[in-house]
Amino acid sequence: MDPYSYQCYRQYFSDYIQKLKAQRSSQSLRRIAQRFGISPSRLSEVVNGQGHLSIASFSKAVESLDLASDDKMYLSALHKEATTKSPLDRRKASDLLAELRYHKLFERVNLDELDIDWHHFTIMFVLSVNPYISLDQMSEALNLSVEVVENALLKLQRISFISLEEGRYTLLQRHIRIPDAHHSPGIRNFHRAMLSRAITALNQVPSNQRFYQSNIFTLNKDRYGALTKKITNFLSEESQKDKGQDSQDVYCISCQLFPLTKTSISLDQNTALET
Repeated sequence: MDPYSYQCYRQYFSDYIQKLKAQRSSQSLRRIAQRFGISPSRLSEVVNGQGHLSIASFSKAVESLDLASDDKMYLSALHKEATTKSPLDRRKASDLLAELRYHKLFERVNLDELDIDWHHFTIMFVLSVNPYISLDQMSEALNLSVEVVENALLKLQRISFISLEEGRYTLLQRHIRIPDAHHSPGIRNFHRAMLSRAITALNQVPSNQRFYQSNIFTLNKDRYGALTKKITNFLSEESQKDKGQDSQDVYCISCQLFPLTKTSISLDQNTALET
Protein backbone atom coordinates (compact mmCIF):
# COMPACT_ATOMS: atom_id res chain seq x y z
CA MET A 1 0.00 0.00 0.00
CA ASP A 2 1.33 3.39 -1.00
CA PRO A 3 0.81 5.96 1.80
CA TYR A 4 1.13 8.76 -0.77
CA SER A 5 -2.18 7.79 -2.34
CA TYR A 6 -3.96 8.75 0.89
CA GLN A 7 -5.15 12.10 2.18
CA CYS A 8 -6.15 10.75 5.62
CA TYR A 9 -4.02 8.62 7.92
CA ARG A 10 -7.10 6.94 9.40
CA GLN A 11 -8.17 5.70 5.97
CA TYR A 12 -4.69 4.27 5.44
CA PHE A 13 -4.88 2.29 8.68
CA SER A 14 -8.42 1.17 7.87
CA ASP A 15 -7.38 -0.17 4.45
CA TYR A 16 -4.23 -1.69 5.93
CA ILE A 17 -6.27 -3.61 8.50
CA GLN A 18 -8.70 -4.83 5.85
CA LYS A 19 -5.78 -6.00 3.74
CA LEU A 20 -4.29 -7.95 6.67
CA LYS A 21 -7.64 -9.59 7.39
CA ALA A 22 -8.06 -10.55 3.74
CA GLN A 23 -4.60 -12.10 3.64
CA ARG A 24 -4.97 -14.00 6.90
CA SER A 25 -8.31 -14.90 8.42
CA SER A 26 -6.59 -15.27 11.80
CA GLN A 27 -5.74 -11.56 11.85
CA SER A 28 -8.29 -10.18 14.29
CA LEU A 29 -8.59 -6.52 15.21
CA ARG A 30 -7.36 -7.43 18.70
CA ARG A 31 -4.20 -9.01 17.33
CA ILE A 32 -3.53 -6.09 15.00
CA ALA A 33 -4.09 -3.61 17.84
CA GLN A 34 -1.64 -5.57 19.97
CA ARG A 35 0.90 -5.32 17.19
CA PHE A 36 0.31 -1.56 16.99
CA GLY A 37 0.66 -1.24 20.76
CA ILE A 38 -2.81 0.29 21.28
CA SER A 39 -6.13 -0.97 22.62
CA PRO A 40 -8.57 -2.70 20.21
CA SER A 41 -11.40 -0.35 21.17
CA ARG A 42 -9.27 2.72 20.46
CA LEU A 43 -8.12 1.34 17.12
CA SER A 44 -11.72 0.55 16.16
CA GLU A 45 -12.80 4.12 16.96
CA VAL A 46 -9.98 5.61 14.91
CA VAL A 47 -10.51 3.53 11.76
CA ASN A 48 -14.23 4.31 11.96
CA GLY A 49 -13.50 8.04 12.03
CA GLN A 50 -14.62 8.56 15.62
CA GLY A 51 -11.38 9.89 17.01
CA HIS A 52 -7.65 10.29 16.52
CA LEU A 53 -4.60 8.47 17.78
CA SER A 54 -2.43 10.32 20.25
CA ILE A 55 1.09 11.17 19.10
CA ALA A 56 2.51 8.35 21.24
CA SER A 57 0.02 5.75 19.99
CA PHE A 58 0.44 6.87 16.40
CA SER A 59 4.23 6.62 16.66
CA LYS A 60 3.96 3.06 18.01
CA ALA A 61 1.61 2.05 15.21
CA VAL A 62 3.75 3.57 12.46
CA GLU A 63 6.96 2.03 13.78
CA SER A 64 5.34 -1.40 13.60
CA LEU A 65 4.79 -0.97 9.85
CA ASP A 66 7.39 -2.11 7.35
CA LEU A 67 7.69 1.25 5.64
CA ALA A 68 10.50 3.40 4.30
CA SER A 69 11.45 6.46 6.34
CA ASP A 70 9.87 8.91 3.88
CA ASP A 71 6.61 6.92 3.93
CA LYS A 72 6.55 7.12 7.73
CA MET A 73 7.28 10.83 7.53
CA TYR A 74 4.36 11.28 5.15
CA LEU A 75 1.93 9.45 7.45
CA SER A 76 3.23 11.45 10.41
CA ALA A 77 2.57 14.68 8.53
CA LEU A 78 -0.98 13.49 7.72
CA HIS A 79 -1.52 12.74 11.41
CA LYS A 80 -0.18 16.13 12.49
CA GLU A 81 -2.30 17.96 9.92
CA ALA A 82 -5.41 16.16 11.21
CA THR A 83 -4.76 16.44 14.95
CA THR A 84 -2.87 19.64 15.70
CA LYS A 85 -4.83 22.54 17.15
CA SER A 86 -2.30 25.14 16.09
CA PRO A 87 -3.05 26.81 12.72
CA LEU A 88 0.67 27.42 12.27
CA ASP A 89 1.56 23.76 12.90
CA ARG A 90 -1.24 22.66 10.57
CA ARG A 91 0.13 24.93 7.86
CA LYS A 92 3.63 23.53 8.39
CA ALA A 93 2.27 19.99 8.12
CA SER A 94 0.40 20.88 4.93
CA ASP A 95 3.54 22.43 3.43
CA LEU A 96 5.55 19.33 4.34
CA LEU A 97 2.94 17.09 2.74
CA ALA A 98 3.05 19.11 -0.47
CA GLU A 99 6.83 18.91 -0.56
CA LEU A 100 6.88 15.16 0.13
CA ARG A 101 4.23 14.52 -2.52
CA TYR A 102 6.22 16.48 -5.05
CA HIS A 103 9.39 14.51 -4.48
CA LYS A 104 7.54 11.20 -4.34
CA LEU A 105 5.47 11.94 -7.41
CA PHE A 106 8.51 11.98 -9.62
CA GLU A 107 11.67 9.97 -9.98
CA ARG A 108 14.73 11.74 -11.32
CA VAL A 109 15.52 11.02 -14.93
CA ASN A 110 18.92 11.53 -16.51
CA LEU A 111 17.94 13.06 -19.84
CA ASP A 112 21.53 13.09 -21.08
CA GLU A 113 21.92 9.33 -20.61
CA LEU A 114 18.44 8.26 -21.75
CA ASP A 115 18.12 10.81 -24.56
CA ILE A 116 14.39 11.31 -24.08
CA ASP A 117 12.47 14.48 -24.86
CA TRP A 118 9.17 16.21 -24.18
CA HIS A 119 7.12 13.87 -26.37
CA HIS A 120 8.35 10.79 -24.49
CA PHE A 121 7.03 12.25 -21.23
CA THR A 122 3.82 13.41 -22.89
CA ILE A 123 3.20 9.96 -24.37
CA MET A 124 3.47 8.43 -20.90
CA PHE A 125 0.80 10.78 -19.60
CA VAL A 126 -1.38 10.04 -22.63
CA LEU A 127 -1.10 6.33 -21.83
CA SER A 128 -2.11 6.99 -18.23
CA VAL A 129 -5.39 8.41 -19.57
CA ASN A 130 -5.97 5.83 -22.32
CA PRO A 131 -3.82 2.67 -22.13
CA TYR A 132 -5.53 1.29 -25.26
CA ILE A 133 -4.91 4.29 -27.54
CA SER A 134 -3.85 3.39 -31.07
CA LEU A 135 -0.75 4.65 -32.84
CA ASP A 136 -2.81 6.75 -35.26
CA GLN A 137 -4.89 8.26 -32.45
CA MET A 138 -1.80 9.24 -30.50
CA SER A 139 -0.15 10.67 -33.60
CA GLU A 140 -3.19 12.86 -34.23
CA ALA A 141 -3.54 13.89 -30.58
CA LEU A 142 0.11 14.99 -30.30
CA ASN A 143 0.35 16.37 -33.85
CA LEU A 144 3.40 14.20 -34.45
CA SER A 145 4.13 11.78 -37.26
CA VAL A 146 3.28 8.12 -36.77
CA GLU A 147 6.97 7.31 -37.17
CA VAL A 148 8.02 9.66 -34.34
CA VAL A 149 5.35 8.27 -32.01
CA GLU A 150 6.18 4.67 -32.89
CA ASN A 151 9.91 5.21 -32.27
CA ALA A 152 9.15 6.92 -28.95
CA LEU A 153 6.94 4.02 -27.83
CA LEU A 154 9.62 1.51 -28.76
CA LYS A 155 12.22 3.49 -26.83
CA LEU A 156 10.01 3.75 -23.75
CA GLN A 157 9.57 -0.02 -23.87
CA ARG A 158 13.30 -0.57 -24.36
CA ILE A 159 14.23 1.47 -21.28
CA SER A 160 11.45 -0.24 -19.28
CA PHE A 161 9.26 2.83 -18.79
CA ILE A 162 6.23 1.15 -20.39
CA SER A 163 5.15 -2.32 -21.49
CA LEU A 164 2.69 -3.50 -24.14
CA GLU A 165 0.61 -6.65 -23.81
CA GLU A 166 -2.48 -7.60 -25.81
CA GLY A 167 -2.95 -4.04 -27.04
CA ARG A 168 -2.78 -2.49 -23.57
CA TYR A 169 0.04 -0.23 -22.42
CA THR A 170 1.16 -0.34 -18.80
CA LEU A 171 3.27 2.35 -17.16
CA LEU A 172 6.22 0.77 -15.38
CA GLN A 173 7.59 4.13 -14.24
CA ARG A 174 4.62 6.18 -13.11
CA HIS A 175 6.53 8.82 -11.20
CA ILE A 176 8.70 10.84 -13.51
CA ARG A 177 9.99 14.36 -13.30
CA ILE A 178 12.75 16.43 -14.80
CA PRO A 179 15.76 16.52 -12.45
CA ASP A 180 17.04 19.72 -10.87
CA ALA A 181 20.50 19.72 -12.45
CA HIS A 182 19.92 22.86 -14.52
CA HIS A 183 23.48 22.80 -15.91
CA SER A 184 22.69 19.61 -17.82
CA PRO A 185 22.45 20.05 -21.61
CA GLY A 186 19.54 17.60 -21.65
CA ILE A 187 17.64 19.71 -19.13
CA ARG A 188 18.20 22.93 -21.07
CA ASN A 189 17.11 21.27 -24.31
CA PHE A 190 13.96 19.98 -22.60
CA HIS A 191 13.01 23.45 -21.35
CA ARG A 192 13.71 24.96 -24.78
CA ALA A 193 11.38 22.37 -26.32
CA MET A 194 8.61 23.19 -23.84
CA LEU A 195 9.00 26.93 -24.45
CA SER A 196 8.73 26.22 -28.17
CA ARG A 197 5.52 24.26 -27.53
CA ALA A 198 4.22 27.21 -25.51
CA ILE A 199 4.80 29.58 -28.44
CA THR A 200 3.06 27.16 -30.79
CA ALA A 201 0.08 26.86 -28.44
CA LEU A 202 -0.13 30.66 -28.12
CA ASN A 203 -0.61 30.89 -31.88
CA GLN A 204 -2.69 27.77 -32.55
CA VAL A 205 -4.72 26.80 -29.46
CA PRO A 206 -8.06 28.60 -28.85
CA SER A 207 -7.85 31.14 -26.03
CA ASN A 208 -10.50 29.30 -23.99
CA GLN A 209 -8.21 26.25 -23.83
CA ARG A 210 -4.97 27.92 -22.81
CA PHE A 211 -3.87 30.47 -20.23
CA TYR A 212 -0.85 32.76 -20.42
CA GLN A 213 0.18 35.28 -17.82
CA SER A 214 3.49 37.03 -17.31
CA ASN A 215 4.16 39.33 -14.36
CA ILE A 216 7.03 41.79 -14.10
CA PHE A 217 7.84 42.68 -10.51
CA THR A 218 10.67 43.64 -8.18
CA LEU A 219 12.20 40.93 -6.02
CA ASN A 220 14.41 40.87 -2.96
CA LYS A 221 17.00 38.18 -3.69
CA ASP A 222 16.62 36.84 -0.15
CA ARG A 223 13.08 35.80 -1.08
CA TYR A 224 14.06 33.90 -4.22
CA GLY A 225 14.31 30.51 -2.50
CA ALA A 226 10.96 30.85 -0.74
CA LEU A 227 9.29 31.90 -3.99
CA THR A 228 10.62 28.92 -5.95
CA LYS A 229 9.47 26.60 -3.16
CA LYS A 230 5.97 28.09 -3.25
CA ILE A 231 5.80 27.63 -7.03
CA THR A 232 7.05 24.06 -6.69
CA ASN A 233 4.40 23.22 -4.09
CA PHE A 234 1.66 24.74 -6.26
CA LEU A 235 2.72 22.70 -9.29
CA SER A 236 2.87 19.57 -7.15
CA GLU A 237 -0.65 20.05 -5.79
CA GLU A 238 -2.21 20.84 -9.17
CA SER A 239 -0.55 17.91 -10.93
CA GLN A 240 -2.17 15.46 -8.51
CA LYS A 241 -5.78 16.65 -8.70
CA ASP A 242 -6.74 14.92 -11.97
CA LYS A 243 -5.11 11.54 -12.38
CA GLY A 244 -4.97 8.92 -15.08
CA GLN A 245 -8.24 7.85 -16.63
CA ASP A 246 -10.17 10.54 -14.73
CA SER A 247 -8.56 13.06 -17.11
CA GLN A 248 -9.27 13.94 -20.74
CA ASP A 249 -6.20 15.88 -21.89
CA VAL A 250 -2.51 16.32 -21.16
CA TYR A 251 -1.51 19.88 -20.23
CA CYS A 252 1.75 21.58 -19.38
CA ILE A 253 2.31 24.34 -16.84
CA SER A 254 5.59 25.90 -17.88
CA CYS A 255 6.81 28.30 -15.22
CA GLN A 256 9.81 30.56 -15.63
CA LEU A 257 11.36 32.86 -13.04
CA PHE A 258 14.33 34.87 -14.26
CA PRO A 259 15.84 38.39 -13.92
CA LEU A 260 15.12 41.04 -16.53
CA THR A 261 17.97 43.20 -15.23
CA LYS A 262 21.53 42.14 -16.02
CA THR A 263 23.07 43.83 -12.98
CA SER A 264 21.79 44.91 -9.57
CA ILE A 265 19.71 48.12 -9.58
CA SER A 266 19.42 48.48 -5.80
CA LEU A 267 19.95 51.97 -4.45
CA ASP A 268 23.46 52.46 -3.11
CA GLN A 269 23.27 53.77 0.45
CA ASN A 270 26.18 56.20 0.04
CA THR A 271 24.59 57.68 -3.07
CA ALA A 272 21.25 57.93 -1.30
CA LEU A 273 22.76 59.88 1.60
CA GLU A 274 24.39 62.38 -0.76
CA THR A 275 21.17 63.23 -2.63
